[in-house]
Amino acid sequence: MLHPWNLLGALRRPARLLDRLTSAHHKYLDVVCASLSHSPLFFPQGFFSEGWGDVHVPSMLEKRLATNDKYAIQPIDSMQLTLLHPNPFASSSPLKRKLAKGHTRVGGRFPTTLRDGDLLLPPESQHACFELILSDPAMLMDTTSQFPRVRVRGRGEALVVLLPGTGEHGCTHRRRAIAEPLARAGVSTLVLEGAFYGQRKPTTQKGSKLRR
Repeated sequence: MLHPWNLLGALRRPARLLDRLTSAHHKYLDVVCASLSHSPLFFPQGFFSEGWGDVHVPSMLEKRLATNDKYAIQPIDSMQLTLLHPNPFASSSPLKRKLAKGHTRVGGRFPTTLRDGDLLLPPESQHACFELILSDPAMLMDTTSQFPRVRVRGRGEALVVLLPGTGEHGCTHRRRAIAEPLARAGVSTLVLEGAFYGQRKPTTQKGSKLRR
């Protein structure tokens, strides 16, 4: 009867050979395994059809986490705001004022704060997108312009940040289910759109199925 330790010793050499093989050709093996596992019959969701991506990224992130500035982010140098939901006081219709009363919706866009975002993200995902639902229309400056500014006093004003879930395109569901009720209660909300989804979805990606 073969002793377990002898069995482990016998498997040591093939394991080392396999380790050298995968280390030298990991990129090709990753693509082959991804192609075999990307069958609609066995994996209908179809995530990661091109494998796990660049294997050098984890090493780069590991080195960054070992530095003192591991939590540093790229500063936001520019931000574009667009009025999506008209100011209720700018409408001449009493019905529209009644329906819109209590919140104003502004869309925003700015370059990602992720360092090396141009290397880690596809071009379509390199700009962050969000919707800002304001509980008080007075927070909106220059209401006659399509590109307004927001006045933030910082005292006595509550703001909630809603992060996206995996596969969630756009901000509609979170805005209607959470942000608008909060606005009626006096709480503003920033609804952030996730990378790889909605306006940030790569052109070669099908729906919510991340390619890698």
